[in-house]
Amino acid sequence: MAKPRADDLEELRREVERLRVSDELKERWIALASHELRNPLTVLVSGLGVAKKQMEAGAPVDVKRLITVLDRQVHVLTRLVDDMLDVSRAEAGTISVESEPVPLHQTAKVVVPPLVESSPRHELRLDLDEVVARGDRGRVEQVISNLVRNALRYSPEGGPIRVRTGHRGNAAFFEVTDAGVGFDRAAATKLFQPFGQLKRATTREGGLGLGLYLARELITRMGGTIEGTSPGPGKGATFRFTLPLA
Repeated sequence: MAKPRADDLEELRREVERLRVSDELKERWIALASHELRNPLTVLVSGLGVAKKQMEAGAPVDVKRLITVLDRQVHVLTRLVDDMLDVSRAEAGTISVESEPVPLHQTAKVVVPPLVESSPRHELRLDLDEVVARGDRGRVEQVISNLVRNALRYSPEGGPIRVRTGHRGNAAFFEVTDAGVGFDRAAATKLFQPFGQLKRATTREGGLGLGLYLARELITRMGGTIEGTSPGPGKGATFRFTLPLA
């Protein structure tokens, strides 16, 4: 019986390693998804339970507050499920994107302020040059939203959130900078991997750690690039994506 060649053994080793990593990611996916989905569901059940008891006891129910709480948690659930579905499509290579003119400066004006204004510790600073990129309008909004949420999440002490749009050469760009936890060079290589959250305990909210991964998948499919840089831990971070000019 012929001995296996070194190349065959190396290929087998790589395949075993790939399967091991895939299995670990699957287990982590299930654990994270279960945990993150349970949080808003717990708030929903609790809020409805309190309102039900108050109604049964003939006590007044603060309907406005209840609706606000429920609406917030339904929004969180919807975002989590959408992210999970998009990751599945990305892994299967079935995410579809359109090609149309997208005014980045106008999109930023619509998407960014409501996100930052929801966090009283943060101050929004806009520097928006008029620029029209080519991409999928809805997906660009999704990427901008993910990057801004990421900036808020990783600057839990607050501070400025700087957003810029413009163009260099034949590329339009969007950029968001925070004054948060930052990261070192070694961590930079893992930023856009699925579940790649940094210092989870210091963040201001949970999540599946899929925002940057999805941002990379979407921007790449639209013909652009995306990167994250930081001067170092505790010194904030900047995330930027580029798209072709329209």
